[in-house]
Amino acid sequence: MENIKDLYIDSSEYRLSNIRIVLFSILFSSISLGTTWVAHQFGLAGSVFLPMHFFILVAALSFGWKVGLLTGISVPIISYFMSGMPILPILPRIILEVATYGFLTGVFREKLKFNMLSSLLLAMLMGRIFSGAWVLFFNDISFLSHILNIIKVGFLGIMLQVLFVIPVTKIIVKWTTLKN
Repeated sequence: MENIKDLYIDSSEYRLSNIRIVLFSILFSSISLGTTWVAHQFGLAGSVFLPMHFFILVAALSFGWKVGLLTGISVPIISYFMSGMPILPILPRIILEVATYGFLTGVFREKLKFNMLSSLLLAMLMGRIFSGAWVLFFNDISFLSHILNIIKVGFLGIMLQVLFVIPVTKIIVKWTTLKN
């Protein structure tokens, strides 16, 4: 089996220009929006399957924190204007949560050199903690009960992310790395 480190694009070896960052952010935002739209068309609850999160995490693992952050901010906003989902009262919390996923997954992987699984799990935990802090501050709801509830409701989506984000990331990195 190939070493996971060998599949990761080292920032000193492969730097993305601003144009490439924007293009990959647009690509992953489009894919994330598409999967979210498909899930809603088939009545698959976003809070259960977490389709918006999946490609934000892949973007961050594949191309770093900048692409992860841009994708994490843009997807919920564009989704709201396209479909009204997520609904306006929770839109800021969702933006914070998924932008945190994108940013921290990329930082843990790119800057701190964590392996993919650690980067993914830590960012998913921190995004939920930030979401809990949001509801505690703005909605006066119990921090812990909110975090436990979003984990309980989204457990299937979390498991799908743990199982499939890393293999999809490996494929994308392999396709986009131009090494001889």
